[in-house]
Amino acid sequence: MRHCLHCRADFVPPEPLICPDCGRPTLSPEEARVRAALREDLDDEELIPVYVFESPVDKAIIGELLTERGIHWMVRGGEDSAANFDAQGVWGVLLVPEDEVVRTKRVIHQYQKAIVTPAEPGEA
Repeated sequence: MRHCLHCRADFVPPEPLICPDCGRPTLSPEEARVRAALREDLDDEELIPVYVFESPVDKAIIGELLTERGIHWMVRGGEDSAANFDAQGVWGVLLVPEDEVVRTKRVIHQYQKAIVTPAEPGEA
């Protein structure tokens, strides 16, 4: 069984990977449980805006970097579709718990530095 957190719909076989109602990815029961618990934890904390995503790629890469480092995060506004892209070029605002602001800014700085100064051929 798969679940859509946005629509709160449950799907039985055949289980779609994308929700037919809202177009968002569906989750396994375990993934849904973990995300729901994380969302509850984040709702209980004061979240601080630290970055404005400029594209869905930007959001995906930074999100993965934060997740790899165990930093809990969420996005306010913006979705991965042109219909939700606002006129200022914002794909959402990154929010993190207050005690993770410094670490998050450091990760974002390293990401931006890597984009500006790509590795030379042969370097990895």
